[in-house]
Amino acid sequence: MPSILIVDDEPGLLSSLVMAFAAEGYRSAGASSAAEALDALRDAPCDVLLTDLVLPGIHGNELAERLRERWPALRVIVMSGYAPDVAVRQGVLTGSVRFLEKPFDMETLAREVRAALQDS
Repeated sequence: MPSILIVDDEPGLLSSLVMAFAAEGYRSAGASSAAEALDALRDAPCDVLLTDLVLPGIHGNELAERLRERWPALRVIVMSGYAPDVAVRQGVLTGSVRFLEKPFDMETLAREVRAALQDS
Protein backbone atom coordinates (compact mmCIF):
# COMPACT_ATOMS: atom_id res chain seq x y z
CA MET A 1 0.00 0.00 0.00
CA PRO A 2 1.63 3.29 -1.09
CA SER A 3 2.15 6.04 1.46
CA ILE A 4 1.56 9.75 0.94
CA LEU A 5 2.63 12.67 3.08
CA ILE A 6 0.47 15.72 2.40
CA VAL A 7 1.82 19.12 3.44
CA ASP A 8 -0.47 22.14 3.40
CA ASP A 9 -1.05 24.97 5.85
CA GLU A 10 -4.81 25.08 5.14
CA PRO A 11 -6.26 22.81 7.86
CA GLY A 12 -9.50 22.04 6.00
CA LEU A 13 -7.77 21.06 2.77
CA LEU A 14 -5.13 19.06 4.62
CA SER A 15 -7.62 16.97 6.59
CA SER A 16 -9.82 16.46 3.50
CA LEU A 17 -6.89 15.19 1.45
CA VAL A 18 -5.62 12.90 4.20
CA MET A 19 -9.09 11.36 4.59
CA ALA A 20 -9.66 11.08 0.84
CA PHE A 21 -6.40 9.20 0.26
CA ALA A 22 -7.01 6.95 3.26
CA ALA A 23 -10.42 6.10 1.80
CA GLU A 24 -8.69 5.20 -1.49
CA GLY A 25 -6.44 2.72 0.32
CA TYR A 26 -3.28 4.78 0.71
CA ARG A 27 -1.42 5.21 3.98
CA SER A 28 -1.78 8.95 4.31
CA ALA A 29 -0.51 11.45 6.83
CA GLY A 30 -0.60 15.21 6.98
CA ALA A 31 1.70 18.00 8.09
CA SER A 32 0.82 21.67 8.30
CA SER A 33 4.38 22.93 7.77
CA ALA A 34 7.68 21.89 6.29
CA ALA A 35 9.12 21.50 9.80
CA GLU A 36 6.36 19.00 10.66
CA ALA A 37 6.98 17.14 7.41
CA LEU A 38 10.72 16.90 8.05
CA ASP A 39 9.99 15.58 11.52
CA ALA A 40 7.41 13.07 10.23
CA LEU A 41 9.89 11.63 7.72
CA ARG A 42 12.89 11.62 10.01
CA ASP A 43 13.19 7.83 10.17
CA ALA A 44 11.27 6.44 7.20
CA PRO A 45 10.31 7.73 3.78
CA CYS A 46 6.93 7.90 2.14
CA ASP A 47 6.29 7.04 -1.50
CA VAL A 48 4.83 10.41 -2.51
CA LEU A 49 5.24 13.90 -1.08
CA LEU A 50 2.27 16.09 -2.00
CA THR A 51 3.19 19.58 -0.87
CA ASP A 52 1.88 23.07 -1.26
CA LEU A 53 4.45 25.40 -2.81
CA VAL A 54 3.86 28.27 -0.39
CA LEU A 55 4.35 27.15 3.20
CA PRO A 56 5.32 29.06 6.33
CA GLY A 57 9.09 28.99 6.75
CA ILE A 58 10.52 26.59 4.18
CA HIS A 59 8.72 26.51 0.83
CA GLY A 60 7.54 23.26 -0.71
CA ASN A 61 10.30 23.04 -3.32
CA GLU A 62 13.00 23.40 -0.65
CA LEU A 63 11.21 20.81 1.49
CA ALA A 64 11.28 18.40 -1.45
CA GLU A 65 15.01 19.03 -2.00
CA ARG A 66 15.81 18.37 1.65
CA LEU A 67 13.77 15.19 1.75
CA ARG A 68 15.29 13.93 -1.50
CA GLU A 69 18.76 14.30 0.02
CA ARG A 70 17.70 11.54 2.44
CA TRP A 71 15.28 9.66 0.19
CA PRO A 72 16.36 10.07 -3.47
CA ALA A 73 13.50 7.91 -4.80
CA LEU A 74 10.84 10.14 -3.23
CA ARG A 75 8.22 11.19 -5.76
CA VAL A 76 7.14 14.81 -5.45
CA ILE A 77 3.99 16.65 -6.47
CA VAL A 78 4.01 20.38 -5.81
CA MET A 79 0.62 22.08 -5.77
CA SER A 80 -0.08 25.79 -5.84
CA GLY A 81 -2.61 28.40 -6.75
CA TYR A 82 0.26 30.57 -7.97
CA ALA A 83 2.41 30.20 -11.05
CA PRO A 84 5.26 27.79 -10.33
CA ASP A 85 8.54 29.44 -9.38
CA VAL A 86 11.80 28.86 -11.25
CA ALA A 87 12.90 25.90 -9.09
CA VAL A 88 9.58 24.12 -9.58
CA ARG A 89 9.61 24.79 -13.33
CA GLN A 90 13.12 23.35 -13.54
CA GLY A 91 12.02 20.28 -11.59
CA VAL A 92 9.05 19.80 -13.89
CA LEU A 93 11.30 20.11 -16.95
CA THR A 94 13.75 17.51 -15.64
CA GLY A 95 10.94 15.19 -14.57
CA SER A 96 11.90 15.23 -10.90
CA VAL A 97 8.77 17.11 -9.79
CA ARG A 98 5.16 17.08 -10.90
CA PHE A 99 3.14 20.32 -10.63
CA LEU A 100 -0.57 20.53 -9.92
CA GLU A 101 -2.33 23.87 -10.16
CA LYS A 102 -4.95 24.70 -7.52
CA PRO A 103 -7.87 24.43 -7.57
CA PHE A 104 -8.10 20.84 -8.74
CA ASP A 105 -10.62 18.06 -8.40
CA MET A 106 -9.94 14.75 -6.69
CA GLU A 107 -9.95 12.85 -9.98
CA THR A 108 -7.12 15.03 -11.31
CA LEU A 109 -5.19 14.69 -8.06
CA ALA A 110 -5.63 10.91 -7.96
CA ARG A 111 -4.41 10.68 -11.57
CA GLU A 112 -1.30 12.73 -10.69
CA VAL A 113 -0.53 10.52 -7.69
CA ARG A 114 -0.92 7.35 -9.78
CA ALA A 115 1.37 8.83 -12.44
CA ALA A 116 3.93 9.81 -9.83
CA LEU A 117 3.90 6.29 -8.40
CA GLN A 118 4.51 4.87 -11.88
CA ASP A 119 7.53 7.16 -12.36
CA SER A 120 10.78 5.51 -11.40
